[in-house]
Amino acid sequence: MPAILGFVPNEAYLILATGQDFVCTIRCPDEQWAVGTTATLDINGTTWPATVDESEATAVFRVESDETDPIIDGTPFAIYLSFPDTPDPMDYKWFRGIVKRVD
Repeated sequence: MPAILGFVPNEAYLILATGQDFVCTIRCPDEQWAVGTTATLDINGTTWPATVDESEATAVFRVESDETDPIIDGTPFAIYLSFPDTPDPMDYKWFRGIVKRVD
């Protein structure tokens, strides 16, 4: 089997339900992130930033249901993480997958 070079994003389902806000906390135990680290959820070109706690390596997403209710089952999503390296930020796709509706 050939070697894998580069970062392979984590695979996940993003669960949505009509009338329910999307709330998700992602934590990287035993890590600390640089000040200025950002995380962004992208669904079909619409993006939402996370609240990031660098000292706890945690990203918290909250998206109101009026924004998520129109998103259909099977829509692709990605979560991007950006570290403020010098001179340019280091960006990568942290998670990828599809939306699963549980209506």
